[in-house]
Amino acid sequence: MPTSPTRFGWKWYALAGVFGGLFGLVGSQVMQPTTLVELDRAVASRLHDVALHSPGLTAAYRLVTELGRTRTLAGVGLVTAAVMWRWRQRAGALIWLFALIGGSLLLEIMKDAWQRPRPQFVDPIVVEQTYSFPSGHAFGAMVVYGLLAYLATRWLPARRQRGAAVVGLAVLIAIIGFSRVYLGVHWLSDVLGGLAAGLAWVAVCIGLMESFLRRPPYPAGGMSAPADAPPSMDPTAKG
Repeated sequence: MPTSPTRFGWKWYALAGVFGGLFGLVGSQVMQPTTLVELDRAVASRLHDVALHSPGLTAAYRLVTELGRTRTLAGVGLVTAAVMWRWRQRAGALIWLFALIGGSLLLEIMKDAWQRPRPQFVDPIVVEQTYSFPSGHAFGAMVVYGLLAYLATRWLPARRQRGAAVVGLAVLIAIIGFSRVYLGVHWLSDVLGGLAAGLAWVAVCIGLMESFLRRPPYPAGGMSAPADAPPSMDPTAKG
């Protein structure tokens, strides 16, 4: 008997509501004089001073921030979608692409809604032209690498491998977000808002995957799975 899709997605949608509320809370504080804005200025000033006097560390963070660029995330996204399609996880590939495209549109809507100016320095290290809130790097990294972490929990066979992948990707997301504050192109609250919004969108997309990937990804009878295919994404399957 087929299982109702909505039975499995609702918890993720509820989690999306929680993170969406957190994003709204941060967003409500950034366009007026608040304690959070004061913290933004203090952190920005301190990190900018460190960046100016630490050329080696600054060069490293310039490399790190590239991992959150649109072109990098798009490349990772297209490769992942191609792999999922090759493994006949067609629904998952389509949801993955929906997550990337929908996330990009959502980010533009949020930036236009807030139109927050970026930090300004007399001697900037990096200059960006778009609006500041929320951080696109933080949001995009959370969406792409966060969903990759979810897929790792489905694909990797050993618990230790799954744990290492999730922790590694979480650290990567955090470092990318921090690099934006360190390089002086975002306020701390921009990154916090981007991470919260990204988590909300990731939860929505995982809810969709949980809803529509309850059956094995390969047609019953006749067609066999590719030799290099990962385990079924059906969490009820034995293995």
